[in-house]
Amino acid sequence: MVLNMGSIIPDGAYIEQVWKAVHFYEKQIGRSNIIIAGDFNSNSIWDRSHRIGNHSDLVNKLSCNGIQSSYHNFNIARQGEELEKTLYMYRHENKGYHIDYCFMSSDLTSRLESVRVGAYDDWIKLSDHVPLIVDISI
Repeated sequence: MVLNMGSIIPDGAYIEQVWKAVHFYEKQIGRSNIIIAGDFNSNSIWDRSHRIGNHSDLVNKLSCNGIQSSYHNFNIARQGEELEKTLYMYRHENKGYHIDYCFMSSDLTSRLESVRVGAYDDWIKLSDHVPLIVDISI
């Protein structure tokens, strides 16, 4: 199932939009074969405790629906402690953050074969982001 995030009311930061979309599509999200992927422009390192719908709130909400980050699941990594970066602000290698995600339902995470992050040197001429590459068995 592909969720159309474009139909959500367009106000708030990126992560707030994803938070709204998860609530809007809550009935569909409880099903199997769910992938929610893209540039979330967010990481738990930027959470503000008083804000509802921050990155950690989203991760917890998805987890309650059996949906996990493929990167974190495969690499047994904690949110905010990612070793690999997916964005390099102003294309500077020393200003890297992990803000791109591929969340998927447990029926898909159980079939993960690999999760890789593209190399800075291979991609930086094309974008300030590097790809998050997720392989699952069919």
